[in-house]
Amino acid sequence: MGGFRPEQAKDYDKVKEALMKRYDLTEDGYRRKFRTCKPAEGESPDMFIVRILTYLDRWIELSKTDKSYEKLKDLIVRERFMDACPEDLATSLREKNLPTLERVAKEAELFLRARNRKLCDQPRKLFPSNARPRMDSVRPLELEKRFNGGQRAEEAKTSVADQRSCFKCKKTGHIARYCTAVDSTTKKAGAGVVVKTTEVNTAKVRKPAEGPTMEMTDDLQ
Repeated sequence: MGGFRPEQAKDYDKVKEALMKRYDLTEDGYRRKFRTCKPAEGESPDMFIVRILTYLDRWIELSKTDKSYEKLKDLIVRERFMDACPEDLATSLREKNLPTLERVAKEAELFLRARNRKLCDQPRKLFPSNARPRMDSVRPLELEKRFNGGQRAEEAKTSVADQRSCFKCKKTGHIARYCTAVDSTTKKAGAGVVVKTTEVNTAKVRKPAEGPTMEMTDDLQ
C-alpha cells in the first residue's frame, strides 16, 4: 500500500488502522456521524433508526467504553460538556482523550486558569472586531460582491452621462459646455477675400480662409 514500508504492509492491525482513519471510521468519525446524520433519499424510518444505532455502537466500541449504564452516561455527558464549552478548550480536551468526567473537569480547570478565563468566556479574537480585513482574508464571494457593486455603480454613472444631449450639435453623450464640434460660417470681407468666423465652444476666432475666393456677380454669369 502507498505510504507503507513492505514490512508494515504485512501488519494487519496497522493497515486496518490506516484505512479506518482514511475513511473516517474512527471514534471521532462515528461520534460525528451519530450526532449529525440525516435520513437518506428513500430511507425508511426503521432503516434510519438502525443506522443511528450502528453509529452509536461503533462510537462506543471504538472509544473502549464499557457497555454499562454508568460508563455510557459518562460518555454522553462528557461529549455534551465538550460541545458546550469554548471551542479551543474542547479541542484541547479531545486531543488528550480523557477517559472520565473527573479528568475532563480537572484539565478544563487548568486550561482556563492558565488563561485567566471563565468557562462561559469565548476565545479571545486575535484582531479587534472593527479592524479592516485584509483583501486576502476576504472570501471570494464577498470580494465578487464588492467588485460587482462598484462596477454597477460606475456603469450607472456612465449610463446617465450617455443620456445627456448637446443643444449645439444635437448629439448625445455630452453637454454644450464640453462640445468639441466646430461651427463655421463664411463671411465676405474687402476685395473678394473671404473671412471665416470659427466658433469653438463660446469663444469666436477670426481667421482668413485658405485662399482668396472670388465673389461671383451677375456680370460673370
